[in-house]
Amino acid sequence: QLFWLVGGGGTGKSVAAAELLVRLLDKQNAAAWHFCKHTEPARSAPAVLLRSLAGMLCATVEGFADALNESAGVETEEVEDLFEALVAKPLQNVEAPRDADDALVLIIDALDELPRDALQPVLSLLANELKTLPPWIKIVVTSRDEAQIKARLSCFTPSELRVDEAR
Repeated sequence: QLFWLVGGGGTGKSVAAAELLVRLLDKQNAAAWHFCKHTEPARSAPAVLLRSLAGMLCATVEGFADALNESAGVETEEVEDLFEALVAKPLQNVEAPRDADDALVLIIDALDELPRDALQPVLSLLANELKTLPPWIKIVVTSRDEAQIKARLSCFTPSELRVDEAR
């Protein structure tokens, strides 16, 4: 359910994520995406990130907007509660794609560029809450090879592709 692209600075992780997004959009398999940027920390606050993903899911997943309206009214900034109300619960209440092979993909690029106070809550979501999403939702994340990211994501045994290796 999680694919993790890791590499050093300037190795093309964001370019790879953008190319993947273009290809998924062509196939209508891109559900939502967020590109973190260290120069815009407010844009990558966990609540902003979740609201952004939920807004895109309304446009890309049939029935999501209606399911989201049913769980609307959450007045919290607690990341787990927002994730449950804005992403997990609505996704659980929409129909899976007709073709079992048609996974919908969420892309989060540059986890390492999240503000330090935002990184831990987002990593906790990925580590603890990913299992609450339907199996037809897949997540692609990119980051540099940072110890705290690696420690939190390693619980998934993610597929790891090092873009700076010869292969």
